[in-house]
Amino acid sequence: VSFCFSFLMYLILCIISMLLIAFQMYTQTNYNYLFTHYYGKPGLYTFVTVCTYLPMAIFLPFMGKLIRRFGKKELCAAGLAFAAGINILMYLLKFTALVSNPYVFLVLTFFSGAGQTFLVLEVWALVMDVIDYQEVLSGRREEGTSYAFYSFTRKLGQTLAGAGSSALLAVIGYDMKNSAGQSREVLNRLYDVTTLIPAVVLTIMFVLIAFCYKLSKSKLEELHTDLKKVREKEEEG
Repeated sequence: VSFCFSFLMYLILCIISMLLIAFQMYTQTNYNYLFTHYYGKPGLYTFVTVCTYLPMAIFLPFMGKLIRRFGKKELCAAGLAFAAGINILMYLLKFTALVSNPYVFLVLTFFSGAGQTFLVLEVWALVMDVIDYQEVLSGRREEGTSYAFYSFTRKLGQTLAGAGSSALLAVIGYDMKNSAGQSREVLNRLYDVTTLIPAVVLTIMFVLIAFCYKLSKSKLEELHTDLKKVREKEEEG
């Protein structure tokens, strides 16, 4: 039972990480099309990376304090909820005049990146927590196997993003051979799939980490205490 429970936590984390990689690659690909053909300003795509990753540089010096205060799971869940809300707002812009302003979209990209930052920075630390959890429950520590399968699921995320993006572009009628000659209807659909799909993926990730991943701040404190006892017994033995 203990092995099954620790494996479940590990599997949930693998799915979250797979979706994170898929989300990042999907948005990078589709944002390129969006700024090139929907907004007609391909040069602005360069700033997408800046807006997405600048929040990491801002939060990085404070991550230790924030984790000690709120906990890894709690920070990641709150960040994902915030990012999902921002991406929903991006989609809802289509019903306003602001949808034609690429700079508003870039600002929202920055805030979306701010929400993702916590998971991006802590995702590998979460893996270590699950490995510790498995060791306490089963008495075995299997870092090599755990990291190998975890890396494999991240590769699956890359594949999922590439195949998913191509499939959705085909569904909306985007002509890859004549990318400069898209109709307004196709471009509107491009905007929809570029904003709505990421919002859905972020929402799924939030639900998984908030309600399915059980290693909260208080649980981790208990885990570290138990792990310390296990290590002390090993040294004595």
